Amino acid sequence: MFQQYVLEGGMPFLSVNQFEFSARKTYLSDVYNSIILKDVIQREKIREPELLKRIFSFALANTGRAFSANSVVKFLKNEGFNTTVSTVINYLQLGVTSFAFIPIPKYSVKDKKHLANQGKYYVIDHGLRQAIIGKNDGNIELILENIVLIELIARGYDVFIGSTASGFEVDFIAEKRTETGVDRQYFQVCMMMIDEKTRNREFRSLEEINDAYPKKVLSLDNFLSDRNGIRHLNLVDWLLDK
Repeated sequence: MFQQYVLEGGMPFLSVNQFEFSARKTYLSDVYNSIILKDVIQREKIREPELLKRIFSFALANTGRAFSANSVVKFLKNEGFNTTVSTVINYLQLGVTSFAFIPIPKYSVKDKKHLANQGKYYVIDHGLRQAIIGKNDGNIELILENIVLIELIARGYDVFIGSTASGFEVDFIAEKRTETGVDRQYFQVCMMMIDEKTRNREFRSLEEINDAYPKKVLSLDNFLSDRNGIRHLNLVDWLLDK
């Protein structure tokens, strides 16, 4: 079931209807195209619909990857589209307001401030990415990040990407107010901790954070190894934990 979820996402309609794979992909494509056509192109009276589609496709393909508006402009130029940085930013914002994409800002753990223009975009449901771009199984770590992000939001957290004093990235800082104060947690997400190099990379950024809030590494490993007070948890078990 989890493998199917990684590939096709969690749209409710799919979870209660046992379609063939091709029909499921068609449904997801129809949902995505409806977002573009009805929620964006028609409502906003977009004069360059093909350009908007290419920008959205770029964001889908780079779910969970850092990119700048300048890099999108250069990419589109190679694809035969001439546009500007402001147009790219405006079109991406339309993707956010139509609930296709989720922008996650970057936060400096050392300076305790947001870092402008250094965030990432995630997709509201990674099944849409599979239907339009494909290769979810080939970009498994990006999809796992997207899954963890959606779950954190569902649990009521505000989510940020972290940056340590040494410039190491923390996949997610999750924070919410409670009756007793602030509930903050730090997360690293990876597919497998198969070697010492991977373990060092995933633990390193969390080890640099000098506070008492919980720090967790989520992976698909069944053999788990905590380190220096940092919990190593199976990602599927964490998703199912109430």
